[in-house]
Amino acid sequence: MTSRLPTFGMTRVLFAAMLVGTVSSRVQATPPLAEPLWTARLQPAIAWAAELGRAANVDEPWILVAAEDGRLYALAEADGRMLAQPLRARPGVRLSGPSDAGGLVCCFDRHTVYTLFPGGRPQELWQFGQAPAAPAVFDDDPEQLSSWAAVQPTGAGILALSSDGSLFMLARENGRARRQWYLGALSAARLHADEKLAAVLWQTRGKTRVAFVDLASSPAALDTRDLDTHWPLYSSLAGDGLVTVNAERVTLCPRGGEPGSYKHGANSVRAAGVAVWSGTPTGSKSAHQNSSKLLLADGPRVIALELGSGRSCWTVDCGVESPALVALFTCRDLCLVQYDCGVMVIAIQTGKCLLRHFRAGLEVVAAHLGDNRVCVVCAPPDQPATPAELAVLPLNEGREAAAPAPVARLRLPRTQRWLSCLWTERRLVVVEPHELRAYPLPGPP
Repeated sequence: MTSRLPTFGMTRVLFAAMLVGTVSSRVQATPPLAEPLWTARLQPAIAWAAELGRAANVDEPWILVAAEDGRLYALAEADGRMLAQPLRARPGVRLSGPSDAGGLVCCFDRHTVYTLFPGGRPQELWQFGQAPAAPAVFDDDPEQLSSWAAVQPTGAGILALSSDGSLFMLARENGRARRQWYLGALSAARLHADEKLAAVLWQTRGKTRVAFVDLASSPAALDTRDLDTHWPLYSSLAGDGLVTVNAERVTLCPRGGEPGSYKHGANSVRAAGVAVWSGTPTGSKSAHQNSSKLLLADGPRVIALELGSGRSCWTVDCGVESPALVALFTCRDLCLVQYDCGVMVIAIQTGKCLLRHFRAGLEVVAAHLGDNRVCVVCAPPDQPATPAELAVLPLNEGREAAAPAPVARLRLPRTQRWLSCLWTERRLVVVEPHELRAYPLPGPP
């Protein structure tokens, strides 16, 4: 699965300009409104939805939908049919960290971890934890008020972190607790994992700490240390350690070594505008730090630094005055930067700008980087009933953006407020408060 993507930048467009070398639409008749391939209606209202089939390594992609009452629905991406009876979780249920690390799909609410087997018919494998028999109110007792803070599937088991500081390693096959550690009370926490290593980043009594879990050892071993840094804006596993980014500095904490840091030099950093690229087209985190890059969106610029040293690799300007950043994503060797008024695609290894797409008077609702194409959904700001336009832009990774290129277009109705957009290889799925609608992705002409 592609990493989960932010899809809405609903601030008013302040300024957008067409640039020489910017991809733009050819003059052509306005296409008719697209008809959905399928529509799935749910009651009660939808809280969130996620496309999970490819991440779970199954042949048929499927979509997990959480309703506001906590029920979880599994829908086939091909036709929207329900693949299994809904799982009854509780309101506020959340999706775990990326499931491709362990091949299972996990969700959790305040009291319970739910694990699904993502086969042809997704089904619940087991639950861990349970709600108290009757609602109760406690006077700030952290043990009684504890809840699940983060859950992460891994190849060695399911890591589950409680807000009281308890970290469990649960068996993949039955959910039994194989190991348990106590980290101390948490005021904030994050959980990262790949095939061999997991890292728990947490804050307690104003201190930031990290615990590494060696997933390759049996039983899994825990290594804990303090970090001389404030709670970071961004954190990620990189190589054999953890990288954190705050407003001024980058901190590298290798497992088994002393942390080091350097100034990144950006003027304005947000978590949505930071990414670590591993230095390999596959996105493997096993690459050496010297080939890895740290990407930072800084106003209209995107900066790439050598992760291990902080050395500047390249800087690319989007050419638009004061754009509002929505998100920065990486896919293979490419970086997609989504602003409120357009998108830009950069080749990470060289810093070559492959595409700039900005539309005056429109804001970007969603964007997606696929194979040899970029998909962008735009709509007029503050006009929720006006149809949105899906543009499919051809991407040539062998050249810089130079001349305007043809664009395939599709108009999408907006009868309700859009919650999000899900992208698959062949479809765009629009998520509204009570229904999902799937549309085909047109190919570049």
